[in-house]
Parts: sequence; C-alpha cells; structure tokens
Amino acid sequence: MNDKIKIEIFGIKNQPAGVGCSCGGSCGPVQTIGEKYEELVEFLKKKYFSNRLDLEFIEINKENLEKFSEINKLLDNRHYLPLTFINGTLKIHGFISNEVIYDEIIKSITQSQ
Repeated sequence: MNDKIKIEIFGIKNQPAGVGCSCGGSCGPVQTIGEKYEELVEFLKKKYFSNRLDLEFIEINKENLEKFSEINKLLDNRHYLPLTFINGTLKIHGFISNEVIYDEIIKSITQSQ
C-alpha cells in the first residue's frame, strides 16, 4: 500500500490541448497541454494525492522522440498527444482529463489494497 502510482504524461507543453471545439463557433482561447498539466497537478493536490503519486510530464520533441520508441509507435498508429500512462499502461490519448485520471487513481488504490 506504500507504493506510489506512477503517472507519466508525454506531450508538447506549448501545443494546444485537445482537438478544438465542435460547436462551429468561437470557443475562446485554447489551453495548451502545459496549462492542462498544471491544472491536473493542482487538482490532484486538492484531492490530497500528492504523497501517493509519482507524476511526471515528459516533453516530446524531435531530439528525444527516438529515445521513446513505444511513444513513436503509438503516434504512428494514430494516437495523439498528450499520452497519459498510469502505472505503465496507456489510459488516455489526445487530451488531459482530471476526472478520468482521478478515477484511474482510485481504481489503482482500490486494486492495491
């Protein structure tokens, strides 16, 4: 039960988060992946998970992409940044969702008890 839950988010911090709005109108400024990641960090702090998590953002660029062959394969297979891994398993791609990540943390905690 002392094991930390490892959350790795691969992305490009200054890239727009998500694929945009589907309403057909102007939806206002789009947040970046970096901004969404910072929101996630604050959200999880409010949920008192800081001491149970190993949370890391891994910036992907042309120089370091070759180090991450698994990520490269996912991108080639139509998965989109950001990619969120929880305990080594891809859980979300294309967006960062505080609620989905929170639910996955709860599942991990429940399974480890």
